[in-house]
Amino acid sequence: MAALPSLLTDAWQSLHHRWQQHPDGWLLGIAALGLAACLLRPPLPVQEDLVHALLVVDITQSMNVPDTQWRRETLPRIELARRAIGELLREVPCGSRIGLGIFNEYRTFVLLAPVEVCGNFRELQATLDTIGNRMSWAGASEIAKGVNSGLQSVRDLPDKPAFVMFTDGHEAPPISMKHRPKINATPGEFAGVLVGTGSTRPQQIPKYDPQGNRIGFWQADEVAQVDIYNQGREGSVAGEQYVEDPADAAKEKLQPATAPDSAKSADASKPKAGQEHLSSLHETYLQTLASETGLGYLRLAAPGELHAALRANRAAARHTVAGDGRWPLALFALVALLISHLGWRPWQHLPVSRLAQQFPGLEHTLARLQASLLQGLPMVHQAVVPAGRRSGAPPDARTD
Repeated sequence: MAALPSLLTDAWQSLHHRWQQHPDGWLLGIAALGLAACLLRPPLPVQEDLVHALLVVDITQSMNVPDTQWRRETLPRIELARRAIGELLREVPCGSRIGLGIFNEYRTFVLLAPVEVCGNFRELQATLDTIGNRMSWAGASEIAKGVNSGLQSVRDLPDKPAFVMFTDGHEAPPISMKHRPKINATPGEFAGVLVGTGSTRPQQIPKYDPQGNRIGFWQADEVAQVDIYNQGREGSVAGEQYVEDPADAAKEKLQPATAPDSAKSADASKPKAGQEHLSSLHETYLQTLASETGLGYLRLAAPGELHAALRANRAAARHTVAGDGRWPLALFALVALLISHLGWRPWQHLPVSRLAQQFPGLEHTLARLQASLLQGLPMVHQAVVPAGRRSGAPPDARTD
């Protein structure tokens, strides 16, 4: 054991001498070690806002109206939803879990339960690419019932993800706000966002044949213009309840139909000429549904808004995850290469004299430390501990 300090001292002196004689070689070796360590993909603990959500896209025919803008390109509403989801998949950090679903008629169907994004990106993107109006199985669009159905799907999924629905809010057939379906949720029970897509200006709704070919637009005599049940649409499922709030008396006008002024003076018991063959974003209606469910509301207009809205509406939570630890090693290797290439020797220009002025005992302590390395490890304790502290210390109670 007595030879160990001598061996360590000799090794240290040899390394120091070689470093002084060939610093470039050492720097290149350090850079090579850093790059080699990158191949091991070491983890780096980081804090990230992980998204956990079920994203549902309205695939009814009004979502084919091309009245949205995305990076100066005019798109159908459903394509805007797909673009926003695709961007979100690329933005969220690894560890986030996202699922995909569709809404049609009065039901929400889960196509892909929430899965980890980075490990299942291809599957998520392939599922997203298939979402479209050709998947539709009925011509109805009962938004409120679809929200209820979507919230029930969230209840049935593990860990209860946030609920996000992309829709224009167009109810077809139209529905009376006084007798609209009751939302089966309490504010705060669910996290998520209702995402409104489309323009508030009514537009013609494209009409397609079963093969997906466009054959014109829907006309006024081809769609229901009023809520024919007057007291609320008949239930799609057994035991369904409707809102019967006297405060909604002021909302007797059809929602989302927009009746012309000439029809407002007509007998309320008679069907009114509406504009249900046209479609627009029914923002007020979606905001009403959002307030009743405790969800947030976002009118989608620009890239990046969706991710921010999810974080603001409890669809993302902060977690410690294993990040990419390669970049610190790569940066360290780059610094070593730059120092070697530029011939800079920062260790030769350390402000030792200034440090000695600020810390009078530093030079003496370093000299004693160097002497201890030359004489053996037992002297290290004496070189590091200040003399004043040693002299004032109580005597050792141990005896030989």
